[in-house]
Amino acid sequence: MTPLLPPELLRIILTNLSPPSDLARSCSTSKTFLSIAQTLLYKDIELRIFYNDHGPPEHLRTYIEARSQALLDLLKRHAHLRNFVQTVTIRETLGGGWAGYDCRMSGKIQLRALVEDVIQISPRAKLIAFDPFPFLTATRWIQSSPQGRTKSNSARMKTQ
Repeated sequence: MTPLLPPELLRIILTNLSPPSDLARSCSTSKTFLSIAQTLLYKDIELRIFYNDHGPPEHLRTYIEARSQALLDLLKRHAHLRNFVQTVTIRETLGGGWAGYDCRMSGKIQLRALVEDVIQISPRAKLIAFDPFPFLTATRWIQSSPQGRTKSNSARMKTQ
């Protein structure tokens, strides 16, 4: 008979797994591993967006990477996974569709709708971060700001 490790020790071991795909594979090891690994796997999630910014500003399009869209869809379908999400980072991928990302394989999105989806799928999130602050929103915010001189590389929004 194999001796059982206490959950506290398993958590320490699983916390140090790298890359995240190893953590995902550990979910299929046993029910004990699943209960610990899932909480770690979905604790901090990252959604990647990019812009097709060739042409005039009115033609700027925002896209979400296919993997990020798949993660959003998964969290929408499985309510129990949503409870594990504590931090969401919306990260702008530099270069966008012209740097190896195929726009046809990614979804065109509205940034506002994405943020609304993120709030919906992460009811227990303590932090939703933009890193760096998405180009279009930042440009409009800076232009409409009374100070007008403030520039920000990132913005963080705490949720209730």
